[in-house]
Amino acid sequence: MSDRPKVLTILTLDTKELEGRFIKECLEERGLEVYQMDASFRRRDESEAEIPPERIAEASGMSMEDLRALNHEGEMLEIMTVGAVRCALDLDRRVGLSGILAAGGSLGTDLGTAVMRAFG
Repeated sequence: MSDRPKVLTILTLDTKELEGRFIKECLEERGLEVYQMDASFRRRDESEAEIPPERIAEASGMSMEDLRALNHEGEMLEIMTVGAVRCALDLDRRVGLSGILAAGGSLGTDLGTAVMRAFG
């Protein structure tokens, strides 16, 4: 484990992949170690994030298939938020985060700020 500051970025890479790549590159260029959390509901292909959607769903006690079967964004957001908080706190225990940055629309912002509040 490096002694560089560690930052968690929270994105919905199904819609914010370009933004996520840009943010990661900018932070890494400045010497930060970046961990990405992909809180996508809709993404069907494999995520390159260190914390992919499947791990977030599992941390909340559901599979992605069961989560998607709910077909209700509000319920899906609530469940993914529980898992995202658990994953972020676990990552912090393992690597010692220096900060969290979230980017998204309304769903990504709700989830990202819920994770941030868990650290308050």
